[in-house]
Amino acid sequence: MKIRNRLLGLVLCLCALVCILCVSASAADGHVHPVCGAEHQDIGDHTGECRDLTWIEVTQADVDSHSGALPLESGKSYYLGENISVKYKITIDGTVNLCLNGHTITKTTESDSSKGVVVVQPNSQFTLCDCNTGGTITHKDGVTGRGVRVGSSNAIVPQASFI
Repeated sequence: MKIRNRLLGLVLCLCALVCILCVSASAADGHVHPVCGAEHQDIGDHTGECRDLTWIEVTQADVDSHSGALPLESGKSYYLGENISVKYKITIDGTVNLCLNGHTITKTTESDSSKGVVVVQPNSQFTLCDCNTGGTITHKDGVTGRGVRVGSSNAIVPQASFI
């Protein structure tokens, strides 16, 4: 009986060791960022090197300081530091990168069903990613609209790019 208990204990210890080694190996693999292509050890960490990009954190305080709007400047890269709520559409004019980072953008005011939470203007490029799973772009209950509206329905107007 003692030998059987010792063998069972040894097998359980070996299984635990194998599990620990597997988790350590997968964590060392890192995360290839979908925008800059650099490998990061910490998923969702936008503070390290991401090639030539500098990431700017966006919080609810940024939205509140702009009366419910979220201005995103062309040529810059942003990531959500927390869930945010906006009153007005987020307009992309130029080239903008946004990582949801596992968080949610919620539009709180009514809009035409053809309008979006994010509207990508003609001749603009918007890259959206989510380094942590679960990020969403949505409307609060009872508010209609699209998540991301790209370009114009007018064939003469230059089109936009949404990656």
